[in-house]
Amino acid sequence: MEVKNPTFTNQAPKRTLHHKVSTSDADEFAEEMGRFAPGCSIAPIAKERFHFDAMLIRMPGMALFHVEMDNARVLINEHPEYLGITVPLGAAITFKDRDQNLELDARSAHVLNPDTGFDLRTPKSRSMLAANFSTKRLNRTRSMLNGGYMDRQPSSAPVLDLTTPEGATYRRQAIYCFTESQHRSPLFQNPRMVQHVEETLAGALIMALDAGRAGNLSEAFCPPRYLRHAMDLIHATTDEPLSLAKLSQQTGVNARTLTRAFKKAYGKGPIACHRDLRLAHARAELLAAGPEATSVTEVAMRFGFYQLSHFAMLYRQTYGELPSETLRHRVF
Repeated sequence: MEVKNPTFTNQAPKRTLHHKVSTSDADEFAEEMGRFAPGCSIAPIAKERFHFDAMLIRMPGMALFHVEMDNARVLINEHPEYLGITVPLGAAITFKDRDQNLELDARSAHVLNPDTGFDLRTPKSRSMLAANFSTKRLNRTRSMLNGGYMDRQPSSAPVLDLTTPEGATYRRQAIYCFTESQHRSPLFQNPRMVQHVEETLAGALIMALDAGRAGNLSEAFCPPRYLRHAMDLIHATTDEPLSLAKLSQQTGVNARTLTRAFKKAYGKGPIACHRDLRLAHARAELLAAGPEATSVTEVAMRFGFYQLSHFAMLYRQTYGELPSETLRHRVF
């Protein structure tokens, strides 16, 4: 059974939702999981022994779930709106990804990249901790970490090594977040703290993925030279808006080709990438400064946002709060 459900992004709740389910009905399993992992379908391996227990947490930018299931085959179709990480807890689990069989234990995790699917089979009882991150959340966190937009697609090999320092950090953070959520921690009651939890776990994941990608560059996306040139220009021009015509002229590539390449690599056009970079720099300054050291107007002007109302609107759409709120609740 495959459940038709809203997209991962469009069904994002404004507050943290907790859900628990225990069933021996495959259709019920698929319906429940569809809300946390769109494109999910289920087929019992041995119907009389199929069972599923799960505790599910849905936040605006991600979903966490602990699953124990027996005699099940789970398929997730290609889905461009989220990246999934599944950490086996205990006995090894077999995944089929990109026509290869992967047997993973607690020392490794399966990476469900955007636009790929997987086939998970558990002929015996297995336990796992999974997290689905919206690509929008990952892109936003990467931008904050790097001080700019990512320079390649956040794709990875289907296996993430959890024995590296970065991988082990992600595993500990994921378990901690899930445990705290089950205790109804105040962290998950305050919207700003939920955003902080998402950013922390997404940041740990990005570092783990980047560490793994550095060790296997053949898996990384290699953009064409003109795209790298365009990104260099974008990074070099953060103090004022940049027009598509100027970018096209300086790279020697027509605007349509340039826009198509950016959307394929980064999910949005060059001007949107440049805007996000300037917003990321503005947020970094607001977080590091304070009301006594600077003002929202000064920061906005510094990064080429000359209409303050427009800047505030873009900032709130991107980070979920007004720039003045960030300035008042700075981290440092």
